[in-house]
Amino acid sequence: LGFTGFIFNSIVVLFLRKAKSLSNPFGILTLNQAVTDLINSIVFAFIVAPTVMFTLPLPFGVTSRLGQLLFLAYDCCSWTHLAITLNRFTSIFFPFPYQSVFSGSRTLLYVALIWTLAICFNFYEYVFVDCHFYLPIGAWNFDFKGGSACKNIEWNMLLTAIIATLDISTVAKYHKLNRVMIGSQSRMYSQHKLEFYFLAQTVLQSLLFYVELVCCYNIGSWSFMAAPWAQFALRTVAWVTTHSADGLITLICNRDLRRKFAYRI
Repeated sequence: LGFTGFIFNSIVVLFLRKAKSLSNPFGILTLNQAVTDLINSIVFAFIVAPTVMFTLPLPFGVTSRLGQLLFLAYDCCSWTHLAITLNRFTSIFFPFPYQSVFSGSRTLLYVALIWTLAICFNFYEYVFVDCHFYLPIGAWNFDFKGGSACKNIEWNMLLTAIIATLDISTVAKYHKLNRVMIGSQSRMYSQHKLEFYFLAQTVLQSLLFYVELVCCYNIGSWSFMAAPWAQFALRTVAWVTTHSADGLITLICNRDLRRKFAYRI
C-alpha cells in the first residue's frame, strides 16, 4: 500500500503542473496535498514496512523522529484538506470574490502558512509537551508516549466536522446550480463540468479522511477490536490507505493529468 501510494502521489507531484486544468489555485493546493501524502507513503513503504516485516530493532530516537515527520505531514495534509474544501466552497458560493481570495500568490501564502503552523505545533508538542509518536520494537503500529495529552483527538474531529459541513453545503449549492446550467452555452457548461470533477475530488478525499479517523480513533478503541491484526488494519493500514488513495482519487478525477502522464510513457 505504501509503495502504491508512492507511485500515485509521485505521478501527481511530477505531472500536475503540466496539466492545464490544474494550473490554478486548486492545483496548487492539490500539489501540496500530494507532497504530504508522498512523505507518508515514502516513510511507510521504505522504512516502516521493512522494520515491521523483519522486526528490525530501530531505537526510540529514530522511530520518534519518523513519527514526528509523519505527524508533520499528516497535519499539513489535514489543513490542506480544509483549504481545498474552502476553495471549492468559495468558488461555488462566491464566484466573483473567488479570484481575489484564491489568487495564485495568496494560495501560495496559504500553503506557506499551513507548513509554518504545522512545524510550530509539531515542535511544541515534541519539545514542551514531550509527546512522542514512535514505533515500539516488535510492534506493528506507531503509538504515543507522553500521557493522555498525546491522544487528544478533539481537534481532528472538529476539523473533520467543519470540512464535512462545508462539503455538504457546497454539494447542495452545486446541485442547485447544475439544474440552472443545463442548456447553457457550451463554454459555461464545460467550466461547470470541470467544477464537478474538482468538487468530486474534494468530497471523496474528505470522506476518506473521515473514515480513516473513525477507524483509528473510534472503532480501534473498541475492546473486541484489541487483537493485533485488527489494530494493524484499523490503524496502520487505514493510515497508509488514506494517503495512497488520495493520489489515486486525484488521478481519477483529473483527465488532463492522466493524459499528461500517458503521453510521457
